[in-house]
Amino acid sequence: MSEIVLLSITLTQTGLTNRIIRALGCDDLPSVTTPADTILHKDEDGDPTSGDFNYASVIGMIWCLYGHSRSELRFALSQASRFTQSPRRSHELALIRIGQYLKGTREQGMILKPAKFDRLFMDCHVDADFLSSHGKEPRNDPLSVKSKTGFIISINHCPIVWSSKLQDSIALSTMMAECYALSTAMRDVLP
Repeated sequence: MSEIVLLSITLTQTGLTNRIIRALGCDDLPSVTTPADTILHKDEDGDPTSGDFNYASVIGMIWCLYGHSRSELRFALSQASRFTQSPRRSHELALIRIGQYLKGTREQGMILKPAKFDRLFMDCHVDADFLSSHGKEPRNDPLSVKSKTGFIISINHCPIVWSSKLQDSIALSTMMAECYALSTAMRDVLP
C-alpha cells in the first residue's frame, strides 16, 4: 500500500507586491495590520486626487495579486475599485493603506495544504450580507440596497475558487439574498 505524502505550498507574488508598493510610494510609510479601516463612500465633495500614481493601473495590479495569492485583499480592493472612474483623495488614501499593508506582509501568500483523504472532497461555503450598504450610502444610490454574496469552493480543504461581490438583483429579504448567493456559487460548483 502506498503512502500519501501531503505537501504544503505557499503562493506568493513578491515581485508584483514590490511593484505595487513602489507605484503607491509606500516605501517610506509605516506598515499597517489591516488593508482597510473604513467603508469607502462616493465622497463627491472630497478633495480631488493628487495624481501621484495611476489609480486604475494600481487597482489592476492589486486585482492580479488578489486573484492568485492574496484573497484577504478582497474587501479593501472591492471598495476602492468602485471608484476607478472618478476617484477622490480619500480613495487614493485607501489604496495607499493597502500598499502599507502589503509592505508589512510582502512575503506572505496563500498556503495550500490539502487534508488527507482517500478521495477528493469538495466543500462550498456560501454567505450573503442583506442590504450591506443600506444606511451607509446615499438613499438615492441604487447600490445602497444591493446585498453582497461571498463563497469559497475548496477541494480537500484547499481553496480553489473564491468570490465576494454585490448581487446583480435587489433582494427583498435575508432569505432571498441567501438564495441568490447560493445560486451564484452553484454556477461555479456544477461545472
